[in-house]
Amino acid sequence: MIAVLSAVAEIERENILIQSMAGRRQKAREGRWNGGQAPYGYTIDKEKGILVVNPDEAEIVKLIYDRFIFDHMGYNKVAKWLNDNGYTRKTRKT
Repeated sequence: MIAVLSAVAEIERENILIQSMAGRRQKAREGRWNGGQAPYGYTIDKEKGILVVNPDEAEIVKLIYDRFIFDHMGYNKVAKWLNDNGYTRKTRKT
């Protein structure tokens, strides 16, 4: 009896996994955010469920990209450059 119940529970667990992953893929196909904290430079539009560019943070992202690509700085040097030039990350409300 325990073996049968265990097998049913395992099948149900796999079914839940498959269904939840299918839902996440569908949201991604629709261009909607799948959850978690938004990447730096974006905010989440909670009504539409999409990522929206945050103009204040986007400027800093552009600076980081420029330093990394054109000045050949690694992430440590970029972080030091940002700190030395007064760029700070504002804490977000979760």
